[in-house]
Amino acid sequence: MPSTDVITERLDSLEASLPTIPAKVLHFQRVVAARTYDNYTAAFGAVADSYKSFFDTALSSSKTVTDQARAAGEQLVTTLTNGFRNVAGQTAAEGKKVSDAAGTEVSGLVDAAIDAVDDDTPSRGTLYEQWTKAELVARAKELNVVGPTRMSKKELIKALRAA
Repeated sequence: MPSTDVITERLDSLEASLPTIPAKVLHFQRVVAARTYDNYTAAFGAVADSYKSFFDTALSSSKTVTDQARAAGEQLVTTLTNGFRNVAGQTAAEGKKVSDAAGTEVSGLVDAAIDAVDDDTPSRGTLYEQWTKAELVARAKELNVVGPTRMSKKELIKALRAA
């Protein structure tokens, strides 16, 4: 099993190789995972300390004190369990928000790219002979050629090349 340093190094490398949005999502998830891990560690440490205290008290106390300590321990576990569930739910919700926002952003970028590529206007490299007369007339108007609508296709091409 790889060490924590090796895993961190591999995740850093992966994060650096990703495009910006997925890299940010991965970084966010790593931060959330680290925070969750720290919370779990602290909580389990608190549980361990509570149980040690509980057993010390149980050894030196009467049956009544032992029963009260046990009830407090169970309540602590229930509270921690509920807290863990709450943190996990919040983490999942935040992850979904980030994922949805990234999906919306990426979708918009893809749509813009498709629109940019899907333009039906002939490119500047296309020969005028391959353009329709309507496209030639529109281009002639852009270049302020006089009377393009009354010209034939050949006349338009000649006027455009002269412009």
